[in-house]
Amino acid sequence: MPDTRTPNRTALETLLDELCSLLEALGREHRTLLGLSERKHRAISGAKHADLASCMRDESEVVQRIAGIEQRREPVVGALVQALGGPPVGAPRHWRANSDWIAARVGERHAERLRRHAGEVREVIAALRARNGAAGVAAETLARHIQGIIRTVDQRLSASGAYTPRGVVAAPASTLCGVDITS
Repeated sequence: MPDTRTPNRTALETLLDELCSLLEALGREHRTLLGLSERKHRAISGAKHADLASCMRDESEVVQRIAGIEQRREPVVGALVQALGGPPVGAPRHWRANSDWIAARVGERHAERLRRHAGEVREVIAALRARNGAAGVAAETLARHIQGIIRTVDQRLSASGAYTPRGVVAAPASTLCGVDITS
């Protein structure tokens, strides 16, 4: 009687090829995001609002494509898990297979390719996180700088009595005075 846990080699290879293809696409899209992150950082640093808005639109499109790839990747990974005998015995209900788990259960040729593509995606995501962290710091620094300018202008104008704390022109206080010219 054949072992029902031994996957059909061609079906397994097809799933592995599809997963590697999806990982390649994820890597490409994340590299695109990395370029956009650098562009966003320059826009923030230069206070170029139009460039920032364009960058945000482009980022949104890339993120939507990544979400679509992820939606296609999850069922492929699920099918691979089933083809490789299912989740480990005693695995928690929320357990998810990763590339290392799959690579440990397939032939070396496929394992090496899978590890390479998954590693490239991880590297780009790590670079993206670092870059976005730097952009976040730049945005916070710019925001604090602008707040400081606003406070300085507010203090100087409020001290003159020309502006109220709300920033509107205040009516000058009417001063009644008189000069005695009869003496």
